[in-house]
Amino acid sequence: MIHRLGIGVWVGLLLVSQGWAQRTISWQELHQIAEGCVRSHVGALPIEIEWIGDGPRQLTVSRDVTELRCMSDSSLVAQGRFVIEAWTHGQWAGRFVLSGKVWVTASELRLCKPIRAGQMLTMADVESSPRRMRLSEYWQRLRAEEVGKVRVRRDLPAGAPVFREDCLLYSAVRRGDRVTVIARAGNVEVRTVAQALEEGEPGRWIRVRREGAGRILSARVVDATTVVVGQAEPQP
Repeated sequence: MIHRLGIGVWVGLLLVSQGWAQRTISWQELHQIAEGCVRSHVGALPIEIEWIGDGPRQLTVSRDVTELRCMSDSSLVAQGRFVIEAWTHGQWAGRFVLSGKVWVTASELRLCKPIRAGQMLTMADVESSPRRMRLSEYWQRLRAEEVGKVRVRRDLPAGAPVFREDCLLYSAVRRGDRVTVIARAGNVEVRTVAQALEEGEPGRWIRVRREGAGRILSARVVDATTVVVGQAEPQP
């Protein structure tokens, strides 16, 4: 059977013991499994896992367990929840959860001058410095390689950190933008102007209101100024 770890481990399902044969999994091995899971999501960034609680730092499982796998997706990893599954010769044998906090050291982007809503963000607008932050916070931040591809949704002051929620792809439609609506039936193409009632990146369907008609249509975003209705595709 599995022995409960005091270091923030919640037992989700007992591992089935085959007879009395057991083996011990060291805390170092468990830490390496969790660290490998984090690295699969963040690459080579410096990371630190701060485990919750105190107690014996080892795990006893059936000797027939041949493999431990971390099954946490990015959302669980950001929460510091590592779902570890045990496998015996390709057969699932149970799971348990390690709990902790995940930190990374990464570049933090802050505005070095005010920027207005709708303005494209460039490297001249930001300054970068390394900072230790929670993984969940890191995933909320805009990264340097994304600067130059986005515009901001709202006015931002100098010194403000740049979050993803404050930005929109430059090729996306903003709510309130005037866009060209393309509709086509056979060889006939009709173009009109509408106002976007939602924001959306290329490929997403949004609602638009035709100017002067008040009619609301569902349209697919092509780029920052063009949407199509129905199955219409713009010609190159």
